[in-house]
Amino acid sequence: KAINAALDDVTNASTTTASFALETLRSLKNKLSQLQGRANGISKAAASILDSDQDLLFMNISRLWDDPDIIYGDPEELENLRDPEQLLETALHDLGRITSKAEALQQLISNSESVMAFKMDFARNTMIFISTLLSVVLLFLSF
Repeated sequence: KAINAALDDVTNASTTTASFALETLRSLKNKLSQLQGRANGISKAAASILDSDQDLLFMNISRLWDDPDIIYGDPEELENLRDPEQLLETALHDLGRITSKAEALQQLISNSESVMAFKMDFARNTMIFISTLLSVVLLFLSF
């Protein structure tokens, strides 16, 4: 919500309030990048755990404590120990969704920054044009 409000401020801002709106947006963009980095790190860790059957087995530590030989047991019995795997897969799916939303917001922020930069460039060019026009008029008036 904060990002959407900042984007609205940037797109509707006049040139005088544009720098404040851009600074707010830049701060939110940095926070979003940090969130995206954390989500990617957690996703990689979860995927690494999901790739290792032994790591998944060790997540059932209470069952392992009760029956340490379960590691060397029947493969069918190992299939009963898939609860942590399902939880991790669900978390990995949710993290993928979060990462996708973060990437979409990053793109939206970049587009808004570009639009605001165009507006600020136009205002600057207008001021340069007016300044040049006034200089030419004053030059002719001085003769």
